[in-house]
Amino acid sequence: MVRKNELHFNKGVGCRNGIWYMLIKENGQSKKIPVYEAKSESEAREIRTDYLAQRRLQRKGILKVNNPITLKQLTDIYVINNSVENRQRKPSEKIDRLDKFFGLKRDARSITKTEVQQWRIWLKKIPLGNSTINKYVSFLSRSYTLAMDDNLIDFNPCQKIKKLEEVKENVRYLTKEEIELIKAVLEEDEYKKFKNLVYTALYTGFRVSNVNYMRWEWLDFKNNIIIVPATYSKSKIPIEHPINEDLYKIFTDIGIKKSGYVFPREETGKPYRNPSRDIINKIYNKAGLDVNGFHIIRHTVGTTLAENNAPDIEIQSYLHHEDYKTSRKYTHAKPKMLLNAANIISDFINS
Repeated sequence: MVRKNELHFNKGVGCRNGIWYMLIKENGQSKKIPVYEAKSESEAREIRTDYLAQRRLQRKGILKVNNPITLKQLTDIYVINNSVENRQRKPSEKIDRLDKFFGLKRDARSITKTEVQQWRIWLKKIPLGNSTINKYVSFLSRSYTLAMDDNLIDFNPCQKIKKLEEVKENVRYLTKEEIELIKAVLEEDEYKKFKNLVYTALYTGFRVSNVNYMRWEWLDFKNNIIIVPATYSKSKIPIEHPINEDLYKIFTDIGIKKSGYVFPREETGKPYRNPSRDIINKIYNKAGLDVNGFHIIRHTVGTTLAENNAPDIEIQSYLHHEDYKTSRKYTHAKPKMLLNAANIISDFINS
């Protein structure tokens, strides 16, 4: 007597409750494997045939077994790629929170966009701000992208996730009087070793990473431009920035070299791990200023150019804006066109 909903196989496939199954023998044991994508007996049989053919190729060593790639492997790839360029410390906190939510042994291929969204909700409850959560998702997304570059995985669940809206604070910039206080501190014996680095930030308006990790190989003195490689550019597009007389003097005072970091830490010969903490915030505090971070210098450069009537295209190009929607309007500006902007900044700093 045949029971209702009992699973019977015909030539290796069977159906129960609308779900098709294939019968497979592996290592002497029979396995009933659901074939959710099959809508008919013929489709289930075709999938079973393909599966058996693939297993035969794997046993012969012609086809590699598609082993899972864990989240730990993904984060290891991220750490390796960043350590090669000495760009930042190991993102231990991000990895720890990935582990707590997903588990680092989790197969990265099984994580869905919805689960990443759930992770964001979980991070929100810690609580973390939207800006920090966006950085966490960017870290995970970058890990997936690097694994895809190595052909270890074929998708990125973070790819279509929109960033959370970040609270925009009022833009703070340094006044001429505050610049003078900073310059005075940089003449003190304790802080003189930071002078060239800070002045380069003031003259260029570069992001802190572009100054902190600047290498002699980036400096083209024949054409008087700094060429920041795409890997060090936030927009992933190479940056070309003019070297005016003041910048050239900084580099010659240091002693121009063929290779290596331009502003290395004396003790190690490597860049500062946290230049805002280790350098600029100490200088601000010594100068009696209630501000933090190098980014305020970038705002100061942009504000100074605007106040001195520099054209929008010069300001945007001088700061190497990363937003592609606006960048398209000024990507054709050449380094020589920016000398006017460079000289405005020099006049402001030196007057």
